[in-house]
Amino acid sequence: MKKEIKILSIILTTIIFYLLLQGCSEDSPTKPEGNNVPALSSKTIDNNGGTIKTDNIEIYIPPGAFQTGHEIKILNSSEDNLFSTNAASDFFVVDGLPPEFAAPIKIKIKYKGTLSDSSFVAIGENNFISSLNEETISYHLISAKDSAGFLIAEIPPINNQSLGKSLVNSSVNEDKLSISFGAIAGYVSYLSSKKHFNINTPSSVLTQAYDLADYLESAYLKIQGIGFKYSKRTRWPIEVTVKRFKKPDVYGYTSASIWGNNYGYLEFNFDKMDESDNMKVTAGHEFFHLVQDLYDPRSGYSKRRTPMPNFWLNEASSVWSEALFVGNSNYVSSVFELNAFDILKGAKTGDTDPNDGTVTQDYGYGMSSLIKYITNKYGVGKLAEIYNKISEGKTPFQAVSSVLPINVGFTWHSFLKSLFSFDIYKSDNFRPALLSSYATGEHQKFTIKNASDSLATYKSKLSDCSATIFSVENQFKEMSSNAMLQFTCKDWKFQIYKYNSSSSELIGAGKDTLTVENYKKLTDDGYRIAAVLYNDDYDSPFEHSKDYQMEIRVLAPQTISWVDFYVEYTGTFEYSDSDTTYTFTNDATIGEFVRNVSSVINGNSITISQDSTDSYYQRSTKIQLTFDDINNPTNIVDFAFDQTENGTYNTKEISSVVGSNVSFSTEKYGNTGTRYIYTGDISQYLSKLSFLRQQTIYDNSVTSTELKSYESQGKIQIIVEYK
Repeated sequence: MKKEIKILSIILTTIIFYLLLQGCSEDSPTKPEGNNVPALSSKTIDNNGGTIKTDNIEIYIPPGAFQTGHEIKILNSSEDNLFSTNAASDFFVVDGLPPEFAAPIKIKIKYKGTLSDSSFVAIGENNFISSLNEETISYHLISAKDSAGFLIAEIPPINNQSLGKSLVNSSVNEDKLSISFGAIAGYVSYLSSKKHFNINTPSSVLTQAYDLADYLESAYLKIQGIGFKYSKRTRWPIEVTVKRFKKPDVYGYTSASIWGNNYGYLEFNFDKMDESDNMKVTAGHEFFHLVQDLYDPRSGYSKRRTPMPNFWLNEASSVWSEALFVGNSNYVSSVFELNAFDILKGAKTGDTDPNDGTVTQDYGYGMSSLIKYITNKYGVGKLAEIYNKISEGKTPFQAVSSVLPINVGFTWHSFLKSLFSFDIYKSDNFRPALLSSYATGEHQKFTIKNASDSLATYKSKLSDCSATIFSVENQFKEMSSNAMLQFTCKDWKFQIYKYNSSSSELIGAGKDTLTVENYKKLTDDGYRIAAVLYNDDYDSPFEHSKDYQMEIRVLAPQTISWVDFYVEYTGTFEYSDSDTTYTFTNDATIGEFVRNVSSVINGNSITISQDSTDSYYQRSTKIQLTFDDINNPTNIVDFAFDQTENGTYNTKEISSVVGSNVSFSTEKYGNTGTRYIYTGDISQYLSKLSFLRQQTIYDNSVTSTELKSYESQGKIQIIVEYK
């Protein structure tokens, strides 16, 4: 690319936006100086105009510029010189300018020494910078003429059309502008290849400014390529200033203008210009902030004077976009890594007043994971759709929910699953091992050191679209091999993960109670367990919160050795063969002694199956029992018995019993067994009692004996033997 240097020449209308940039101070957000700095000169100037001056600076206000009288002061600036050797004068503050004036104001500043390259007057104003989340003085350079030791420049008129609102009967009439001025030399201007960016830079870093221009043009195309439009900005190029920053570790930032979409601009740190990789990312990130401002439907005045409702969404989207500019889909932003777990704080955090915006900004950095989740699942075009909804006046969460098939609340489970399975982002500084560190600042970290560490209880509350993490680590080597880990949080939904230093896997999700049944083996394999409890309520403005009580128990259930199951009853049976049918009444028993040949435990339920064979029969038996508490049972919630027997002499018997909610009288059976016995009206508890015996006789005909009914009085006995 051919590099072409053009000396900065800025038409007067471009200067407007530098007088008032986006700010947040309560009383006088435009003032870069405190009220205690003594005035070098002071004069009241009205509709007749006038001049206020010192030996080194002169301000000329022409007749008709002001509608009424205003006391104008000139003060020394107490700000550090951020232009270093490029500063050709001291810096001054002109205080008391009205927020609108009808004619251009002329500035004359006496310079020192010999001018080099091109000369400018720097105009600085105190602005709220979203990327810094604080106010700072931002500067723009105005082309100036040399006249007998002075640099001369003009500030064009300000009118209320730029404010996007009438100034009549508005509090803006009470505001006064305070603007810093200083003479600058040794700067040049470079216009980018596509003429979208004008870089104003010290000549010493001009080569790096060429690269910066390319980074910005690349960002222009990439942001446009994912569906964002620039039609609300009609004035190009965007002005870019390179200078030193108060905070030397900051690479760059964006300033939006009170004058509307056409006057946003960018600043980059002179001392960081050699760090090409970081400057590439910063250029894209900060340019995206300017694009986002095009979708903010508020007036220029409102954007500057009121909290930014899209603060978290803007930061989340810009952090996500950094991967576009480095060309690496696996890229993870360092600011995301620092704030990844801030998403746990909930949706209300995103609605926090930006005047207390540190929390909101950090939340936005962390919520870049939600933006990546959405773009991964639904395509990058969804992000532009979200901002189209912002331009219609929707809040960030409303905008996100309106473009998704389901709202953010219904998305919360799957988003958290992707996040904590580390499918969205994963890096050295955002990895599974950190789950234990972020178990609510280790206050919800349960470490099992001995047998007495069997229960941990945590109480707190969660707001809408938030979450919290519980971590469990086993250091008890003698833990029972069949130990289980049980999480109980009534009326709450949560997820269970097994994780180590390199991986995290969801192993359970549900409500109320979840159990990790092979806990000891998992710990032997080097895993820890984390539970993510979440509130997926979505009720704007997210003022509500819910109390939770999470109990984490270590369980070592006894192994069930065998079950003896019998139902004794008096039944009416029907016998039939090819010649006759008759009924009879008889006492009968259905049941079996079943050893724990094959059993499956699922929470408080157990399924036991047994197949047995001898010279007389082949029998298949299955028993299902659900206890109120399998570890300390007092009754059986429901039970089922099914048995099929194929015997000698071509016989087949099929028996089935199903029952529920029986309040048994219980007693110990031997040293380890528990006997459940119920005697009385068994019909009210049995939903099914059936028996069928069939036999094929010598002429291949079939006889059958079938239970048709049973008397209410009977007996149920179940003996459970624990090891």
